[in-house]
Amino acid sequence: MIARIAERIGEGGLSYCTHCNPSPCPDCPFLKLRPKSPAGQAVADLIKMPSVWRRNPFTNEVIGLDSVEMVTRCPSVLDLDLFKALMLRAEAGYMIGLGKAKGHVDED
Repeated sequence: MIARIAERIGEGGLSYCTHCNPSPCPDCPFLKLRPKSPAGQAVADLIKMPSVWRRNPFTNEVIGLDSVEMVTRCPSVLDLDLFKALMLRAEAGYMIGLGKAKGHVDED
C-alpha cells in the first residue's frame, strides 16, 4: 500500500487533491490506499512533505528520501524497524512514479 501511495505522489498525484480540499472526495485514492498500521500512516503522511525528499542541487529533481529527516520526524512511539522498512518501500514507489511521469518507466 505505501509503495502505491508513494508512486501516485511521484506521478504528481497530490495535484489530484487540489479540488478536494478541505475535505477529501469520496473516490480519494489516498484514503482507499491509506495504511492501517501507525508506522504506515506516519510514512504516508511524511512523504507528502517536500522537506523529506533529497534533491539534486543542480537540477532540483528528487533523487530519494532524506532518511535522517524521515527518522527525525518519526513519532517515538512507533516501531522504528518497521518505519524504516516502509520508508524504503515508499522511496522505491515514489521513484517509479516519478519515472512514469517522465516517460522513463513502462506502465506494465
